[in-house]
Amino acid sequence: MRLTVSPSDGDVFGLDVPGDTLLSELKMLISLEYGKPEEQFIIMKGGELLQQSTVTLTDAGFQDDDLIVILPRPSTQPSHPAYERRNVQSGPSGVVPRLDFSSIRLPGANTNETPPSQAELIRQSLLRSPPSVISLFRQKNPQLASVLNDPG
Repeated sequence: MRLTVSPSDGDVFGLDVPGDTLLSELKMLISLEYGKPEEQFIIMKGGELLQQSTVTLTDAGFQDDDLIVILPRPSTQPSHPAYERRNVQSGPSGVVPRLDFSSIRLPGANTNETPPSQAELIRQSLLRSPPSVISLFRQKNPQLASVLNDPG
């Protein structure tokens, strides 16, 4: 079957694969063609995250000309400067102390701010896609595309 693969950077490419290909094998093929390790991206079809690696494409409902969207894997590590190591002197036991400043409230800081959900990250990534990718997304999944501009 012929599949269209659309990375978030806009370099769309096609893959010809048999229907009995496992999703894990598909991700490996995408990784080879895309030039990035499998751990750095997630794959989606019809707005759903594909995670079951032992399912064949046919069993997962794939058909000819289906669109697969590749998105960067959301980071799960905090990106706060407090977590970076900077010339920290070790204590008497030779162990570097780890201090957690996350509970300290700073004056004027918005403490109600929560990180965006994975769905919101995917929505934002799709909105940054080239118009051709968004158009293809609207054709393949009109119901999901109708709420693409709705952040709520």
